[in-house]
Amino acid sequence: IGKTVHLQADVTITNKGTAVTNLQVSLPFTAANFVYVGVARDHAVTGRSGSTVILAGGSIAIAFGSDGTTLIVDGYVVAYGITYEIP
Repeated sequence: IGKTVHLQADVTITNKGTAVTNLQVSLPFTAANFVYVGVARDHAVTGRSGSTVILAGGSIAIAFGSDGTTLIVDGYVVAYGITYEIP
């Protein structure tokens, strides 16, 4: 709607390998100069929840658990939801 973007993403982690940081999804449009916060949740294994963040002027959405740890776990399917503005 105008300059507003509603991002929904679903990330399936079959085998995390050596990944240890937070999940990142590339944005279709670079965000405006503001920090945006949304939600993240595994809906396949434990139902563990967390947050999604887009930093000011960012081009990626970063998801992490509510305790600040990674959501990169074998078998997780993590759903993201966040709304942000573009410049």
